[in-house]
Amino acid sequence: MTISPQTLRPKALRRTTALLALAAPPLAAAVALALTSAAPPAAGAAEAVPNLGTDAQRQAGKAVYDQYCAQCHGDEGDGRGVAAPFQLPPPRDFTAAKYKFRSTPFGTLPTDADLERTIRDGLPYTGMPGFPTLSDDEVADVVVYLKSLAPDWQNPAAYGEPIRVPDPPAI
Repeated sequence: MTISPQTLRPKALRRTTALLALAAPPLAAAVALALTSAAPPAAGAAEAVPNLGTDAQRQAGKAVYDQYCAQCHGDEGDGRGVAAPFQLPPPRDFTAAKYKFRSTPFGTLPTDADLERTIRDGLPYTGMPGFPTLSDDEVADVVVYLKSLAPDWQNPAAYGEPIRVPDPPAI
């Protein structure tokens, strides 16, 4: 009798593996369909012209970014600053335009208010401190600068309406 990986597996595991092999193609097709057929953009979201700020705002934002943010997020905003190897979780790569903390649906860009809140308050249990001493103009300028680091911000379809969180039920 020859010993093969098939004969070493328990019978129940062989049945499960066979069922998964049969189910994988239809399941993969369903997942692919779900991922490619995105919901239509919210009313007015695709027509809105993105606010990318002025050159003066971007320059002012870069100056603040260079002073407070580049050590972790890198000079190019790619998350590879000198302090990045010591951060867990790693600093955000702004060039990828992928944001975890936002009020908008998955796959859309955060609002300016989301970015401002993160800059002002920081992110607990990460290396991202808050910067409450920055003026409102400085924070707004940094947001404008961050939006210049990734081309996604120029696409009106990448924006989404914030998700409304309902009020808690009355007790």
